[in-house]
Amino acid sequence: MPEHSLTTLLYQHLTMQQDTARFSQAGALHVTDLWDACMRQIYYSQESGIPVSRPVDLATRMHFEMGKAIEDQVRGWLADMNILHEIKPILRADALGLVASPDGRMKNGQLLEIKGQHPHLWKFAQARPAAKHWFQVAAYLWMDHATQDGILFSATWDGPRVPFHEHHIPADPRVGETITQAVSVLRNAQDGGKLPGRACTSETESRALLCPFRAACFRGKNGAVLPTIAAQLTKKA
Repeated sequence: MPEHSLTTLLYQHLTMQQDTARFSQAGALHVTDLWDACMRQIYYSQESGIPVSRPVDLATRMHFEMGKAIEDQVRGWLADMNILHEIKPILRADALGLVASPDGRMKNGQLLEIKGQHPHLWKFAQARPAAKHWFQVAAYLWMDHATQDGILFSATWDGPRVPFHEHHIPADPRVGETITQAVSVLRNAQDGGKLPGRACTSETESRALLCPFRAACFRGKNGAVLPTIAAQLTKKA
């Protein structure tokens, strides 16, 4: 491969980039980022101003960008059909400092979330929603005080003759309760209260090894563990 080929330059450019967690920024938290988040890590990041980042391999990045393109296209088609009341509505839970933005609100009031799915994962997406995607829609419904099911609409490429599928997600009170409990612990700490529990049970876990706050987190008697929202909801399911 030539030393300065376009392929080399783009590869080097993308591999140098890091995916920075949105919760590293001060202000409201995006509810969709809370699924497997460590509340202590969010606390340390926002208090110190040190971002939490992770490298993203190129295959994952390409899948993510393809999914975003599919989502944008489907949303555009639905807008052309004049069945959307609102595109990217902003939902808020101000008492907890949370925001969210589903892909749309239908004219009948239903909230809509669109997911571009890789063809290799299509049969799984049809069978049942991924847990994280179910959580997104259920969290939107809780924030919106919705009385109707939400729509999780999936689309793929290079696969079936009809590359669309939808799941209707009902509201689940466990979601709002679990989010409220977890985020309240974080907000209490930010107001001077007790440090939130950490997600990791050991400093040798892969997640802990990648955390910029590992040393502070495992120092002294900071041993309390607060399972992630994902762990709590999948355990209760």
